[in-house]
Amino acid sequence: MREDYEQNWKHRVMIELPIMFMMDMKERKFLKKFLFGILVSLVGLIFSSFSFMYAIMNPGIYNGTGGLLGSLLCKDLLYPFIISIIVMLIGLLICGYESYRRK
Repeated sequence: MREDYEQNWKHRVMIELPIMFMMDMKERKFLKKFLFGILVSLVGLIFSSFSFMYAIMNPGIYNGTGGLLGSLLCKDLLYPFIISIIVMLIGLLICGYESYRRK
């Protein structure tokens, strides 16, 4: 078992590490921007899902308005929910732009 681990570790060092260093600067820059887009969209998704779950689990009525909109208004979560959806869309646009632009 120990020998398999050592061989696998040597294989990773000898094969995978030089491939990473062989990437040129354009590919690294693309990867950084793409990962940034993924992280931004992930933050927006997490925050919007928490706002959505909180509004669903604690229903409320705001001036006769019920349902999801009434719950978001009652808990003052409508603007943060909209902002987090916009942030998520911006992150997805960054990912889409980086993956489909001409090189």
